[in-house]
Amino acid sequence: MRALAADYLTVTVRQISSTGDGLGNSVGTTANVTVGGVLFEPQQATERTDANSPGVVTPAKFYLPVPLQLDADDEIVADGITWQVIGGSSVWGTQTEVPVKRASAV
Repeated sequence: MRALAADYLTVTVRQISSTGDGLGNSVGTTANVTVGGVLFEPQQATERTDANSPGVVTPAKFYLPVPLQLDADDEIVADGITWQVIGGSSVWGTQTEVPVKRASAV
């Protein structure tokens, strides 16, 4: 099944990197990349099992039409919702599969 053009998203990928300065302090930098033609695959959410965990954790995957190496510090913003990259991305030729999650309190 082929996706319709209306099914594609434009997302902002936040690549976050940390470096140390001469005093041993961590300094973070963020590079934002806008990517169009992205597909989104929601997955089944899980609910809280104890009071110290987030209320609901929603996993999903983004499929980017460009090769982009992401790691667990990075984020994807789609339709105003920020998703945290899980582990890292998998680059398959000219495309990238990115597992993400979103945690929310109830």
